[in-house]
Amino acid sequence: MAGIVLGVVAATAAGGGAPAAALRSNLVFRIEVGAIAAVAAYCAAAALWLAWHRTLFQRMGVGGAGLESPEQREAIKERDVKIEEFMARTTETLDDLVPRLEHLEGTDSENDNRGTS
Repeated sequence: MAGIVLGVVAATAAGGGAPAAALRSNLVFRIEVGAIAAVAAYCAAAALWLAWHRTLFQRMGVGGAGLESPEQREAIKERDVKIEEFMARTTETLDDLVPRLEHLEGTDSENDNRGTS
Protein backbone atom coordinates (compact mmCIF):
# COMPACT_ATOMS: atom_id res chain seq x y z
CA MET A 1 0.00 0.00 0.00
CA ALA A 2 2.87 2.32 0.82
CA GLY A 3 4.34 1.68 -2.62
CA ILE A 4 1.13 2.79 -4.30
CA VAL A 5 1.00 5.92 -2.15
CA LEU A 6 4.62 6.64 -3.00
CA GLY A 7 3.82 6.11 -6.68
CA VAL A 8 0.94 8.56 -6.55
CA VAL A 9 3.08 11.14 -4.73
CA ALA A 10 5.89 10.71 -7.24
CA ALA A 11 3.46 11.03 -10.14
CA THR A 12 2.02 14.26 -8.81
CA ALA A 13 5.49 15.64 -8.07
CA ALA A 14 6.78 14.80 -11.57
CA GLY A 15 7.71 17.84 -13.62
CA GLY A 16 5.04 19.91 -15.33
CA GLY A 17 6.78 20.33 -18.70
CA ALA A 18 5.96 18.20 -21.72
CA PRO A 19 8.45 15.31 -21.80
CA ALA A 20 10.30 14.36 -24.97
CA ALA A 21 9.43 10.69 -24.48
CA ALA A 22 6.25 9.05 -23.11
CA LEU A 23 4.20 9.87 -26.22
CA ARG A 24 4.85 13.55 -25.42
CA SER A 25 2.01 13.37 -22.94
CA ASN A 26 2.33 14.71 -19.42
CA LEU A 27 -0.29 12.20 -18.19
CA VAL A 28 1.59 9.20 -19.61
CA PHE A 29 4.85 10.54 -18.15
CA ARG A 30 3.29 10.88 -14.70
CA ILE A 31 1.85 7.36 -14.90
CA GLU A 32 5.28 6.00 -15.85
CA VAL A 33 6.98 7.84 -12.98
CA GLY A 34 4.35 6.62 -10.53
CA ALA A 35 4.63 3.02 -11.72
CA ILE A 36 8.43 3.04 -11.50
CA ALA A 37 8.32 4.54 -8.00
CA ALA A 38 5.74 1.95 -6.87
CA VAL A 39 7.79 -0.96 -8.26
CA ALA A 40 10.99 0.38 -6.67
CA ALA A 41 9.23 0.75 -3.31
CA TYR A 42 7.82 -2.78 -3.60
CA CYS A 43 11.28 -4.23 -4.37
CA ALA A 44 12.83 -2.36 -1.45
CA ALA A 45 10.08 -3.52 0.91
CA ALA A 46 10.47 -7.13 -0.28
CA ALA A 47 14.25 -7.01 0.23
CA LEU A 48 13.83 -5.56 3.72
CA TRP A 49 11.23 -8.19 4.62
CA LEU A 50 13.55 -10.97 3.42
CA ALA A 51 16.45 -9.46 5.37
CA TRP A 52 14.29 -9.21 8.50
CA HIS A 53 13.47 -12.93 8.26
CA ARG A 54 17.08 -13.82 7.41
CA THR A 55 16.21 -15.28 4.04
CA LEU A 56 18.15 -12.94 1.80
CA PHE A 57 18.39 -13.46 -1.92
CA GLN A 58 20.29 -16.67 -2.65
CA ARG A 59 21.21 -15.71 -6.20
CA MET A 60 21.28 -12.41 -7.97
CA GLY A 61 21.81 -12.08 -11.69
CA VAL A 62 20.40 -11.95 -15.16
CA GLY A 63 20.24 -15.04 -17.33
CA GLY A 64 23.14 -17.40 -16.74
CA ALA A 65 25.41 -14.77 -15.21
CA GLY A 66 25.01 -13.94 -11.57
CA LEU A 67 26.29 -14.07 -8.02
CA GLU A 68 25.58 -16.81 -5.49
CA SER A 69 26.05 -16.83 -1.76
CA PRO A 70 28.80 -19.13 -0.42
CA GLU A 71 26.16 -21.19 1.39
CA GLN A 72 24.32 -21.72 -1.87
CA ARG A 73 27.52 -22.83 -3.62
CA GLU A 74 28.25 -25.35 -0.86
CA ALA A 75 24.68 -26.68 -1.01
CA ILE A 76 25.00 -27.16 -4.77
CA LYS A 77 28.30 -29.04 -4.34
CA GLU A 78 26.75 -31.31 -1.70
CA ARG A 79 23.75 -31.96 -3.94
CA ASP A 80 26.02 -32.85 -6.87
CA VAL A 81 28.01 -35.29 -4.73
CA LYS A 82 24.81 -36.97 -3.53
CA ILE A 83 23.53 -37.24 -7.11
CA GLU A 84 26.81 -38.82 -8.25
CA GLU A 85 26.68 -41.34 -5.37
CA PHE A 86 23.07 -42.16 -6.18
CA MET A 87 23.84 -42.64 -9.86
CA ALA A 88 26.81 -44.91 -9.07
CA ARG A 89 24.73 -46.98 -6.64
CA THR A 90 21.85 -47.24 -9.12
CA THR A 91 24.17 -48.28 -11.96
CA GLU A 92 25.79 -50.91 -9.76
CA THR A 93 22.40 -52.27 -8.70
CA LEU A 94 21.17 -52.43 -12.29
CA ASP A 95 24.38 -54.16 -13.39
CA ASP A 96 23.80 -56.76 -10.65
CA LEU A 97 20.19 -57.29 -11.72
CA VAL A 98 20.84 -57.75 -15.45
CA PRO A 99 22.26 -61.34 -15.16
CA ARG A 100 19.42 -62.31 -12.83
CA LEU A 101 16.87 -60.94 -15.26
CA GLU A 102 18.51 -62.69 -18.20
CA HIS A 103 18.46 -65.94 -16.21
CA LEU A 104 14.76 -65.51 -15.39
CA GLU A 105 13.90 -64.66 -18.97
CA GLY A 106 15.80 -67.71 -20.19
CA THR A 107 13.94 -69.91 -17.69
CA ASP A 108 10.57 -68.45 -18.68
CA SER A 109 11.20 -68.95 -22.39
CA GLU A 110 12.21 -72.59 -21.75
CA ASN A 111 8.98 -73.14 -19.75
CA ASP A 112 6.94 -71.54 -22.52
CA ASN A 113 8.54 -73.80 -25.15
CA ARG A 114 7.89 -76.95 -23.10
CA GLY A 115 4.23 -76.13 -22.70
CA THR A 116 3.63 -75.54 -26.44
CA SER A 117 5.50 -78.58 -27.79
